[in-house]
Amino acid sequence: MALSDKLQDIFSRLRGKGKLSEADVAAALRGSLAVKQKMDEITAKGKEATAKEQDQNAIMHIIYEMLARGITFLPVDLFKSHAVNYQIEDGKIRLPFASLKGLGEAAAKSLHEAASGGPYISVDDLQLRAGISKAVAETLEGFGVLDGIPKTRQLTFF
Repeated sequence: MALSDKLQDIFSRLRGKGKLSEADVAAALRGSLAVKQKMDEITAKGKEATAKEQDQNAIMHIIYEMLARGITFLPVDLFKSHAVNYQIEDGKIRLPFASLKGLGEAAAKSLHEAASGGPYISVDDLQLRAGISKAVAETLEGFGVLDGIPKTRQLTFF
């Protein structure tokens, strides 16, 4: 089994445990120290940790192991990320749209398909072409995916 197939298998099993929150993504992108801190926070709660936190801890353990082995992550990108598949890019793992908490599979597929139409003029243009809601656009903005894209197509002359 190729490395990319093994990684896809690992992440498909993780998908059932939930999606990555902004804090999880930020920790994974910052590196192993940030992931370890997040794991320690959950571990410190002991038996008082919720089932959701325990699932999050399991995800963070796998991410920590991957980082320890030199595997790093790339953030979601409007034009490079796949809808649901993790992709290997320059020896790093590019997160898919569907890995983000608050983004469903249908929205992820719409975003992936709309990217083939070229660059977006604005967030309004993205919403129109991808058919995503304002809430999904806000989720993308919260994860930093929309950095550098103006909110509207309207020009300001003053």
